[in-house]
Amino acid sequence: MQMNINNTPEDIGYSKQMFRIRVLRHFVRFASSRITVAPRRFTRHFCSQTPSTSLSSEAAAKYEKKSPTEHVLLRPDTYIGGVAMRESQFVWIRNPETRRMFTKEVSYPPGLLKIFDEILVNAADNKSRDPSMNRLEVWLDRETSRITVWNNGSALPVEIHPTEGVYVPTLVFGSLFTSSNYDDNEIKTVGGRNGYGAKLCNIFSKEFVVETVDSRTKRKFKQRWYHNMREFDEAEIEDLTNQQLSDYTKVEFVPDLKRFHIDKLSEDIIDLIGKRVFEVAATLPSDVQVFFNGQKCDVDGFEDYVRMFNDSDPSSFLFLHPTSRWHVGVAKRNTFSGEDLVTLPKVVSFVNNINTEKGGSHVDYVMDKIVNVIKPLVDSRLGDPSKSVKPAIIKNNISLFINCLIENPSFESQTKETVTTKPKNFGSSFDCDSEKVSKWAETSGLLDEIVDEVLNTKKKKITSKRPNASSVRDIVKLEDAEWAGVPGKSEKCTLILTEGDSAKALALAGLEILGRQTYGVFPLKGKLVNVSNLDDIRASKNEEIGNIVRILGLNFNEPTPSKESIRYGRLLILTDQDEDGSHIKGLVINFIHKFWPSLIQSGDFIKSFRTPLLKAKRGNEVVSFFSLNEYRKWAETIEGKWKVKYYKGLGTSTSNEAREYFRNLDHHTVNFNYAGSSDDDAIRMAFDREKSDERKRWIRGSEEDSATEDVEKTELNYEEFVNSQLMQFGMADLKRSIPSLIDGLKPSQRKILWTLLKMDETTEMKVSQLAGAVAHRQSYHHGEESLVRTIVRMGQTFCGASNMPLLQPIGQFGTRHEGGNDAASARYIFTSLAPTTRLLFPSADDDLLEKKVEEGITVEPNTLCPIIPLILVNGTEGIGTGWSTKLANRNPVDVIDMIRRKIDSESVVEVDEIPPFYEDYKGKIEMVTPTKFISTGKIKISRPERKNASTFSVEISELPIGVWTSKYKEKLSKILENLPIVEFSERHTEKQVNFRLIFDRKKAARVLQKSNSDLLNYFKLRTSITENRVLFDRNGQLREFKNVSEIANEFFEVRKDLYQKRLEIQKRECEAKLKYVNNQMNFIELVTNGTFELKSMDRESLERKLEELGFEVDSMKTENSKKSNYGYLLEMPLSRLTLDEMNRLKERRSRRDLELKAAESADWKSTWHSELDKLEESIKKTRKEYVVS
Repeated sequence: MQMNINNTPEDIGYSKQMFRIRVLRHFVRFASSRITVAPRRFTRHFCSQTPSTSLSSEAAAKYEKKSPTEHVLLRPDTYIGGVAMRESQFVWIRNPETRRMFTKEVSYPPGLLKIFDEILVNAADNKSRDPSMNRLEVWLDRETSRITVWNNGSALPVEIHPTEGVYVPTLVFGSLFTSSNYDDNEIKTVGGRNGYGAKLCNIFSKEFVVETVDSRTKRKFKQRWYHNMREFDEAEIEDLTNQQLSDYTKVEFVPDLKRFHIDKLSEDIIDLIGKRVFEVAATLPSDVQVFFNGQKCDVDGFEDYVRMFNDSDPSSFLFLHPTSRWHVGVAKRNTFSGEDLVTLPKVVSFVNNINTEKGGSHVDYVMDKIVNVIKPLVDSRLGDPSKSVKPAIIKNNISLFINCLIENPSFESQTKETVTTKPKNFGSSFDCDSEKVSKWAETSGLLDEIVDEVLNTKKKKITSKRPNASSVRDIVKLEDAEWAGVPGKSEKCTLILTEGDSAKALALAGLEILGRQTYGVFPLKGKLVNVSNLDDIRASKNEEIGNIVRILGLNFNEPTPSKESIRYGRLLILTDQDEDGSHIKGLVINFIHKFWPSLIQSGDFIKSFRTPLLKAKRGNEVVSFFSLNEYRKWAETIEGKWKVKYYKGLGTSTSNEAREYFRNLDHHTVNFNYAGSSDDDAIRMAFDREKSDERKRWIRGSEEDSATEDVEKTELNYEEFVNSQLMQFGMADLKRSIPSLIDGLKPSQRKILWTLLKMDETTEMKVSQLAGAVAHRQSYHHGEESLVRTIVRMGQTFCGASNMPLLQPIGQFGTRHEGGNDAASARYIFTSLAPTTRLLFPSADDDLLEKKVEEGITVEPNTLCPIIPLILVNGTEGIGTGWSTKLANRNPVDVIDMIRRKIDSESVVEVDEIPPFYEDYKGKIEMVTPTKFISTGKIKISRPERKNASTFSVEISELPIGVWTSKYKEKLSKILENLPIVEFSERHTEKQVNFRLIFDRKKAARVLQKSNSDLLNYFKLRTSITENRVLFDRNGQLREFKNVSEIANEFFEVRKDLYQKRLEIQKRECEAKLKYVNNQMNFIELVTNGTFELKSMDRESLERKLEELGFEVDSMKTENSKKSNYGYLLEMPLSRLTLDEMNRLKERRSRRDLELKAAESADWKSTWHSELDKLEESIKKTRKEYVVS
């Protein structure tokens, strides 16, 4: 209902109120005008004497007076920052699947984020006003752009303001310059300050709705503003006297997107809104649960948030928490996450839940204290009293994370990006623990890095000087060209960059043909780091990149290098002909493209050297092939026998073959040409971490053999390379990383299992021998060490490993203490098939499976087919190009029951979701969403029975899934650093966890008062399991499955078809066996009664006569067997042409007849049920044996 002031009795009171507020607004506008009373009188007099058409009046008319609301809309920069789209910038955003922070390039209007932040910080501030607040929710509707912020805790009083005559919420949300924060004598640690806040959001919204419940007055208030706060509806007041109430406040608004020059909320904006919600969840006390679109923000306090910036090495952070108002994290700015070099943000700071992006006095205050501790330590190591490190160098090597509360903070502007409060007015002090900082700086390696930087030893400064020959002498493995670095000659030189030392040996053999004047060789240690998200400083710290830059004579400061600065004019990449070789080429191309795009665009800087993948030889004649397609086309046209040899690695080629390759250099060289911006886009798409969605679409739209065509070309542009050879790597990488839904196995696991399935089931082998057997029999080409690790993992039985190990661990295969990394050497441990494995994979299926052919050898099947979906039982985890997968383990008995229900239903039906389950796990696993689960350990606090007891104990008897004992001990040690612990003991067994902690009762009273849920959080005994059900389906296509039921349905149809195929073949075999026996009986009878004469007839005549008598050829032979004829009859010994043999054959015929009837009556349902029964019995027996042991 729109406000309509009238004179009806029931509305007269409200009319007076609204009249008052209009008068107040008028005086506000009047007071805000710069025109004083005296000049106003003067102006009237002047104007009365001057014609309105004069130049003076036209000049005067240029001056306007605007209301505060109009001024906010006309000059938004003053209040909320820019409303135009900000140019792309990199921000740190959390990946909800991996719980890791990553940098993302985003574009957004800062003002839009600011008005949301005003409402969000208002909600968070309520925690300071009311400590009982424990929930904050944010909802965002993408379609309507409606944003809702809800929080519980004390609400605004729903009553008429004593002086303004309107309801307090109306005043607070609908009038500028209203606030509860104007009294500077009142100490507050909130974000609000100037009385703008929520009103700015109202002004920049098409619709703005406030709803609040005040339990004190027993009223509910709701009011709606619209058209940028220019119009509003009458406040709705609901009396809730007879109801039980809990205070809450809800603010809904629809931003006026046109004022921000956009028509919808982009993915970048939505990500940034989610980022701010997550940050508030991290900075609020841990008892406040924060939700975004119904999903709880998965962060356990500020420390947990900070660790997400480098979760691969959480111990690299130092945390300082001197008081409840200061939480500080410190880290080395340049660090490693796995194999990737990562530069952390210089500062991430929050004041009273506000993200102070540009820092301010609080950051300087903390940073100076830390620098003052580190500086003397560095100076003492420089070895020269006259040398001293500059504080700026220390600051550049440190990342600082701050979450603090400051009393009545002041900011540089309403955007609140920079704090200006002086430290003496913070209301608290940050006492830096010098001993702790010193110890961390030493153990983390920070001191060594800063010393190296100051002394200019390990860190090579990027200079503009041209490297000369002497500057690369320390690069031991470089075979430098004689002309490299020589003015006027260096541009003629080519650097051969090889994949490892063995490839370098091949290149050196080639230099005997090419000479060393213009050719140099340098071997890579492995795959080059992906530099897409690195700047030049971070990239230069990588030793291998630094060496390549020096060898080539490049300079990070010169993106367009001159001929005088280049030591080598061309780069020739020599790698294996497999997919990983293509990936190495791509990484090198990406490196050059990132920092020196002009070299890529020159069209002749990068080349690659190709070697044969296969060679066919007959006598002295040799034919080389660079792809399987090329070989297959040739093989269809030739006759005679040729010996074929596969060359997967460069090490396969001999030195003589290497010299032959280099004699015909043009034939073996592929030139990379630049075809325009599409090449640039293709390279970025393939390697930029922020373009993962594009890579997904690229991979999904690919054809497996798309790369094989281009291997035969000697001219390629970069886009063609990406869409062919890199595509092939992407597909191979995915197949190595993501299993098939049908058998739940990755290729290496399948090769191992198939090797053992084709042996005697009782065979025990050393793990090292099995790895060799797999490599030999199944054409495995990726190193036996990798196979050994896979074999060991397939046999591990501890909690958190497989629920149904396929191999039997005979020896020490590792424990949960180290997550399996404590397994014995492969030389000392044995393995064989686990008791349940053959029940999972019946031998009757072996000959029915379609086998692969690699290098001319028949190897393992495309997929095996267990009788239950093994992928659900043992789970999986893997990361490939553009895609990743994660499935938790399930109870095999539950999976068997699910399959039984599907068999009995006679159709594919939806089944209930099966919760995750891990053998021997004593903790809890609870579902948060259909794809997210929380794993909780076990902790028990033994409260003292005696009142005067001086201690109490805490026992941790289970850890979350995937948290290994030794790693948790490191985490626990850090938790206990600030607790008064009296005794610490460990009572672990091979399969169980037990930490026992004894605390001083008085000093650790806060621990004693915690609930079990709080203890679980405090001792880090909760982790999340997020499923990403990406698998290869029955057609070998990558597919994302919504739930367990979809996976079960896909598996069910494949397994059902295989049972039907097996039963049909078994029936035909029984018919053939029966016919075989009948023919033998009839033949003996004809011979013994004289009807069939054997003498005086040749073999051909005998066979012809048998055919005339209606006998058939051997029915037991397969179609592919050699000519069988009638040998099973004519070659019977005379001793079998007797009555005794006839009686034996009659008995055999009876058995064969029964077998046939059984095969004819058997159906796939009963067969499947029978095999499931045997498997379940074996599982239960194994569990009983485990309990007894």
